[in-house]
Amino acid sequence: MRIKKTKTASMEDLLRAAAREGDCYTIRRLVLAGADIEAKDEQGFTAINYAAQYKQTSAMKTLLAAKDMKAYADKGATPDNNSFWSGKEKTTKKVS
Repeated sequence: MRIKKTKTASMEDLLRAAAREGDCYTIRRLVLAGADIEAKDEQGFTAINYAAQYKQTSAMKTLLAAKDMKAYADKGATPDNNSFWSGKEKTTKKVS
């Protein structure tokens, strides 16, 4: 599904539409472009709510992963930080 941004549609509107349709490619593109995953529409629903309502499991997983990635990035995690990307906690131990 191709979603084109119009003058009246925000990135968040497009993100909710992609979630409703299960379009994970568009979800990833919009999140990378800066779409707010937590943004709510007029009824108070987020993209994750739409993915759940329309039983778009892959879209839900993509949105939740993007949400987690953003949270870690906000804390300074980068691909160079192997402790985050490998899923293992990085510990440092001082050897005396």
